[in-house]
Amino acid sequence: MKPNGNLTTSDKEKATVLNDFFTSVFTAENPNNIPNIEERNFESSLDHFVINQDTVEKYLLLLNGSKSMGPDNIHPLINDLDALYNWSKLWDMKFNVNKCKQIHYGRNNPENVYTMNNIDIIKDEQEKDLGIIFQNDLKFSQHISSKINKANSILGLINRTFIFKDQYTFLRLYVALVRPHVEYGNTIWYPHLKKDINAVEKVQMRATKLIPDIRHLSYEDRLKVLKLPSLTHRRRRGDMIQAFKILKGFEDISYERFFYCHQYKYPWA
Repeated sequence: MKPNGNLTTSDKEKATVLNDFFTSVFTAENPNNIPNIEERNFESSLDHFVINQDTVEKYLLLLNGSKSMGPDNIHPLINDLDALYNWSKLWDMKFNVNKCKQIHYGRNNPENVYTMNNIDIIKDEQEKDLGIIFQNDLKFSQHISSKINKANSILGLINRTFIFKDQYTFLRLYVALVRPHVEYGNTIWYPHLKKDINAVEKVQMRATKLIPDIRHLSYEDRLKVLKLPSLTHRRRRGDMIQAFKILKGFEDISYERFFYCHQYKYPWA
């Protein structure tokens, strides 16, 4: 319907009317809904306050945003959770609170009890996110163990399925089906404990023994024959590539956060 009350007949007119209507949602304002703000003189009531830059910076440095309570002595995260639940309820996409979890990190964590819709959120010690298991101590031992078991189960499946296993067939199967399980996201769960490093490397040790022709060789010799680097070497190589990208500006990260570059002048320069 046009603004004058006449019905539209052609498709072009219908499109024009609809376009004007939806555009008005963002442009047209109702002046009757604008509240009247009472003018007040605040200069006289703030005479006793002394605020300067040094005082503000001093108190901001003492403020811990993750632990500071509001004026109602309620943790700010609790208010955020309630607001999030109310939003989901408004749009008929309610959260299943029984499936929500909370994990506390840090030794001095007060371990507050968080609620959603007046229901306590379940406390847990680990959670999987994007395929990586995060523990509350950030050691990733559970994730490494699960990925090793997954890789070993696939190796067993390959050994039972393929009777003939030469070097060419093994490399294609291993690189495509096994190695990704012990390398995915390793920049996050990078093993630092010796037991974890050895456990991950044993996956490739066991895999290279599936080839009958080189089974009698040592692990280092088997890698040379297959032209495979060790898993430890591949992780270190990935770190060096990432460091190179940061230092050369290929990543949007300031290298000064991680490295200190010594200005050394080479004698041949």
